[in-house]
Amino acid sequence: GSSAGVGATQRSADRPAIPSHPPAAQPWYAMGNSTKPRGIRCARKLTIRRRTQLWADKDYKKAHLGTRYKCNPFGGTSHAKGIVVEKIGIEAKQP
Repeated sequence: GSSAGVGATQRSADRPAIPSHPPAAQPWYAMGNSTKPRGIRCARKLTIRRRTQLWADKDYKKAHLGTRYKCNPFGGTSHAKGIVVEKIGIEAKQP
């Protein structure tokens, strides 16, 4: 007999190193590493999840937070000549 230990990993010459068949495909319910629900009645849950996850997108957040109007001194209106501090009435000259 051989004096190899219990955990010896010796490959015999008649056994191939590569398996002759490809690994079995995953079943339909174990597709990927997804944590999202995949049911027929999960539309509301997916919609709410998408709504909350959208805020992680930088461009979406910039477009939808509304800070461009709050921080803008013109408040999103068309540009004037300046911010009116005091209204001055221009009088007509007397003849």
